[in-house]
Amino acid sequence: MARLNRTEGHPRTGQTGPAALSMNAVVPGYAEGRRVQKPLTPPIDARWTGAGLHAIIGRNGQGKSTLIRIAAGLQAPLSGEVLLGEKPLRKLSASVRAEQVAFVDSTPPRGSGLTVGEALLLARPHRNEGAAREWLARLGAEDWWGARLAELSDGQAQRVMVVRAALQGTPWLVLDEPTAFLDIPAREALLRLLGEMADLGLALLLATHDIHLLAESPQLQSLHLMTPAGLHALNCRASVKDWEKSLREAPLPQNNLPAR
Repeated sequence: MARLNRTEGHPRTGQTGPAALSMNAVVPGYAEGRRVQKPLTPPIDARWTGAGLHAIIGRNGQGKSTLIRIAAGLQAPLSGEVLLGEKPLRKLSASVRAEQVAFVDSTPPRGSGLTVGEALLLARPHRNEGAAREWLARLGAEDWWGARLAELSDGQAQRVMVVRAALQGTPWLVLDEPTAFLDIPAREALLRLLGEMADLGLALLLATHDIHLLAESPQLQSLHLMTPAGLHALNCRASVKDWEKSLREAPLPQNNLPAR
């Protein structure tokens, strides 16, 4: 994969760093009917600052996907507030939010029937073919342009979705377990791509299980562990064994909530 050029990459490169993304007393969960609320954790206070990779790890069923969708403004918390800088994310219009935060789901939409080029040109505000083709060239994937997403492997399609998010020109990318269904080489390639984007000045918040790959990333800026007791900051420079110990010792949910 060709290395991304800091001077030719993200349109916001050269500006001051991304505004902080923070949670003030956020309670992730879901509602049953109109009145019954099912919180997944106590209120969460967290703050992610600066370009680089900011990772959330945790066992399955702890609510990482719910929290990551709240961070992207795609789901409302039961209570509390997500802030971008000093502004509540919920008070931003959809168009303004799309200029600040891009979201990548764990499963690329390979059944959409779109070609790679069509998928990339859906990104905003960069609706020009030249910019989209340049990103593919950086991936060494110029020949993907006319291929349909359904013809790509999971790893290739997921890299296209990450590139499409980057083409939105947002300072923040929020990713829900982007390597969840990928084989090891595809996971490594995607983590390298995310690291390249961090080098360009983007801030990336991702939920992931790939702690061994995270440990190899010099772009890792923060690491949090999601448990039923909340979100806990870990030392992002500690060893994988230390992280695994924290995972093993984390309490399990005391109920059968359909958390993700």
